[in-house]
Amino acid sequence: SGIPASFAGSPIVVNGQNVGVLIYQLPLARLNELMQRQSDVVGETGEIYLVGEDKLMRSDSRFSEKTTILEQVVDNKAVEKALSGQTGIDQVVDYRDIPALIAYQPMKFGTQTWALLAQISEQEAFASTVRLRNSVLFSSGIAALVAIITGFVIALGITRPVSNLTKAAAAIAKGDLTRSVKIEARNEIGLLAKSFSTMTERLRSLIGGLEQRVTAATQHLALAAEVSQKVSLVQDLEVMLSEAVELIRERFGMYYTQVYLTDPTGRNLVLRAGTGDVGKRLLQRSHRLPIDMSSINGTAATQRKPVIIEDTEASRIHRPNPLLPDTHSEMAVPLIAQDRVVGVLDLQSAEAGALNEENLPAFEALAGQLAIAIVNAELFAEVEEAHAQIEARAAQATKEGWKDYLDAIERKDRIAYSYENENITPLVEAPPPASDEKTLVVPIDVAGAEIGTLQFEGKQAWDKSDAIFASVIAEQVALQVENIRLLEQSQQYQNEAQEALRRLTREAWEGYQKEESLAYIYKDAQVQALEDDPFEEKESYEIKISNARIGQINIAKTEALSAEDAELAASITEQLSAHLEKLRLSKETEQALAETESLYTASRSITAAQDAAEVAEILVEHID
Repeated sequence: SGIPASFAGSPIVVNGQNVGVLIYQLPLARLNELMQRQSDVVGETGEIYLVGEDKLMRSDSRFSEKTTILEQVVDNKAVEKALSGQTGIDQVVDYRDIPALIAYQPMKFGTQTWALLAQISEQEAFASTVRLRNSVLFSSGIAALVAIITGFVIALGITRPVSNLTKAAAAIAKGDLTRSVKIEARNEIGLLAKSFSTMTERLRSLIGGLEQRVTAATQHLALAAEVSQKVSLVQDLEVMLSEAVELIRERFGMYYTQVYLTDPTGRNLVLRAGTGDVGKRLLQRSHRLPIDMSSINGTAATQRKPVIIEDTEASRIHRPNPLLPDTHSEMAVPLIAQDRVVGVLDLQSAEAGALNEENLPAFEALAGQLAIAIVNAELFAEVEEAHAQIEARAAQATKEGWKDYLDAIERKDRIAYSYENENITPLVEAPPPASDEKTLVVPIDVAGAEIGTLQFEGKQAWDKSDAIFASVIAEQVALQVENIRLLEQSQQYQNEAQEALRRLTREAWEGYQKEESLAYIYKDAQVQALEDDPFEEKESYEIKISNARIGQINIAKTEALSAEDAELAASITEQLSAHLEKLRLSKETEQALAETESLYTASRSITAAQDAAEVAEILVEHID
């Protein structure tokens, strides 16, 4: 999104196995703003930095020489010490080549370690001490000759507080931020001691506040990951949404939680899950909202970004719900998956300010996971529905196939056999239904359709293992009888197709032969039309097309044909059959083309006709 942020990760565990990683980001703008406001605790030359374990800055400098400062701070050994868990104060040379003090403190964010550093020039840090020292030396020089004893007492009174201040500074440099300097003097040493105490107190407050915010953000993201993991295991959409809103309400301490989904038209949000009695009542009403700017949920869906109301009483856009009078803060987060808004997650708290920008990243991560779970649940439901439809159609087709197969014409409408004493006998009547535990009945199912049963008769009751074994046998029987049925019906359909082809070929040649005679004789080296059959003895070979007889070839029989001659005659007959069929088809094609051309000409003439009389003349002409 272009906002400076830090990333952290948590594993996603399903049934004891790592199936992925939840990556979440924490915007640092508010932390950086807080540190910029607190920079005055380290004076005019001081600066506070946050550095990640990747040696990248997490905060901005308040000075113009930003790049130089960043390079100088990151290259400082104080960063490495803080990232390794050490706390203390070092003497360094800052980016202006001026001696400075830098305090460092490690800080945990999730699984990451950050370095918190505060830097101030030595000149400013000890400015009060230097001024005091110069003042003391000047005063002592003037009064040296007249007040040696007084000067010694005064110097001793000044040195002891400075020594105490030095010891305190050394302790703070070692990381003891609980150390304070107790000097009650009202001079500059007292002011310096007070400044040191104020600086350490503000550092403690800053570090404590940062740790609390990071801890809270980490806890929210961990809760979001937990909720996402649990809802991802549920495949039923209604159950998943119901469990999701209850988990969110319970884990995050919400007053009320609900989920809207976009309807198929994309113009409304339909309530699909809500917590408590209020959720049940709204669901019974089929509660819905238009996707527009009239509500915060509609606004979130329209603008595709979260809407936060930290205090409902001070908000102008919040619309109170009489069923939820204790709502004092509300957040609506759009559920976006595959670049489309699938719904809105609405959270309501009884505490003003409980829902804000700081905990928004956790709810955005949760909304993203919830949107993916919703899309997956919808896809799973669609697949299940399609699978059920396919199974239903397969079962219906199987039933109709067996109904056609057992048509009581080609076969009996019921087929039954008995196996007893190693003998298989047909059954005229169906066996009686099972009456006791000694009879085991197992259905014979093919593609979800029951086409028969297997009935086992025993001398004792059947147990579970017997039933399993019988089911296996029934599956094998179902597969075998289905294969037999399909094979026989395929053969039947093939025979019917061949018979239809023979019939059509025969009818086509009968119609063709009505138009012209196709009887010829080859005699005396000439082909002539044949009116009567002159052969008394002959050898005949049938001319067949698609196994339909359309004519024959007669060869005058003066003597028996040799095997070679008979084979040659059969080959000639086969070639003649194919050639005749080609001639017939060619002629029919020419006729069809001529008719098409005539229809095209008539159509063009009718289109150009000026009146009904002309159209009638054209029709009469082409009909004739």
